[in-house]
Amino acid sequence: MDNACQPKMTEAVCISGYIHDVSPVKTSKRNNKYFNAVCQNGRDEYHDIVVFTADKHGTFTSAAGNKTAIKMNNVKRELKNQDYVIMCNRQTTIDVTNLTFEYRKNKMTTQLTIAQLKEMDSHQMIPRLSAHVCHVNTCTEIIQNNNNDCEIKKCEIADQTATIQLVLWESYMDKVLNKTSYNFTDLATRMYNGEKYLTTTRYTTVTALDTPIANTIAPNTAAQETSLLEMTSTIEGVKST
Repeated sequence: MDNACQPKMTEAVCISGYIHDVSPVKTSKRNNKYFNAVCQNGRDEYHDIVVFTADKHGTFTSAAGNKTAIKMNNVKRELKNQDYVIMCNRQTTIDVTNLTFEYRKNKMTTQLTIAQLKEMDSHQMIPRLSAHVCHVNTCTEIIQNNNNDCEIKKCEIADQTATIQLVLWESYMDKVLNKTSYNFTDLATRMYNGEKYLTTTRYTTVTALDTPIANTIAPNTAAQETSLLEMTSTIEGVKST
């Protein structure tokens, strides 16, 4: 997703770690190929990776499958909140290396329920969530994001534990259909008037499930009618997550 606010980037560095959760190759809004992954560069330290060259997909997939430690040379870090995202491009080279810590699966990549994420703080990344779309607004709304007009649409999603509102930004508005179940990755939590909601981010993926999620909680119809036009100051900057 295009970002109206230019992210803060560090100088090129080298980062070593184990690779987890390599996504399929995707195409950006500007028709560029990229994929996502997660780097474990400490016993309990994990950071998102965005790789802007599809020809490295096999290398990352192999490293993840074999649990091989690698060193990524000439990468940059995009700072966000108290965390950072590792950015790889064509100048990035990969070497096999040795580390002083063992491969360890990231607990946060396990499936979360809506009830669980509602207990989380605002501005937290949600690695994975499977949910059923109960209601999609037919109208879109234009809000201000860092002095730029941005189009959004809201929907209500549910699982067997709870319901929550999801804000779809621009290119994601057409990726969800009413009465359909999806696997979402890399959503983020936000808060407005004491109510937790979710938003898509530039790293979000949306994949339809073959089998709808059964026994979902009934949606909050009152929340569906709540206007997002007053949420401008709360949502501002959300796409940089």
